[in-house]
Amino acid sequence: MWVTCIRRVKGLVMLVLFGLFFVGILMELIFVFPFLWLLSRLAGPQPYLMQSVHSLLFGIWLFPLRCFGLLREKTPIGIPYSGPCLIVANHPGLFDVLFLIRRVPMLSMMVKSSLAVDLPLGKIFKLSGYIPAPEAGNVSPVAALLDARNLIQSGYKFLFFPEGTRSPKGGLRPFKHGLFRLARMAGVPIQPVLIRNEPPFLTHDDQWRNPPFETSTIQLEFWDPLTPPEQGAEREFANMLESRYRETLGLEPAAGRRFDD
Repeated sequence: MWVTCIRRVKGLVMLVLFGLFFVGILMELIFVFPFLWLLSRLAGPQPYLMQSVHSLLFGIWLFPLRCFGLLREKTPIGIPYSGPCLIVANHPGLFDVLFLIRRVPMLSMMVKSSLAVDLPLGKIFKLSGYIPAPEAGNVSPVAALLDARNLIQSGYKFLFFPEGTRSPKGGLRPFKHGLFRLARMAGVPIQPVLIRNEPPFLTHDDQWRNPPFETSTIQLEFWDPLTPPEQGAEREFANMLESRYRETLGLEPAAGRRFDD
């Protein structure tokens, strides 16, 4: 009974925080976006300014999650690569991307095209240097890939989750291999980031109204950069990296593969 009450209170807190999140988006659109848009027209695109605003606001928004015993961050292990690169990470929870944005400067990524329409966030995404995912009918996969390459070559780090969506609770989805060729196209290394989240906070199958009773912790672990795979070896590279993640997280090898394959 006590556990149920605590979880319901935390669910109510999450409802309030989601409301504040949308208020923050509205404030960005009304007060921040016009100023930075005008600056970009006068001095050229400067996505890092919008990204700095995101980092600041996300830090403010994540603070109540820690105060109410919902989610707190442990000190990261390792450091982000100093130059442009392709960053890949597992995706255990709904908010891990916010911690990556706060910890990794000059970070770009693909975002769901539906968010640009439904919220709407299209103007903010564009000003932030984010790229619409090619899942929408009017977004070319080749054009999205070339846009990502151009961003990396202009000095940005580019994030993608090789699982394609959030991890199952206590597990890992098979790694997709397609975007690993982006690092070779841009001539940059690949930096894997391991995200530990215990207990998992709002995984793909969880409802936001039922957060875990215990305070969830999240920790980013930046691994040493890797040389991108040769042409045609992307699938083998993805399988190798997935196996390394599984081994580190204490998970069973993927079906049909061993860690020493």
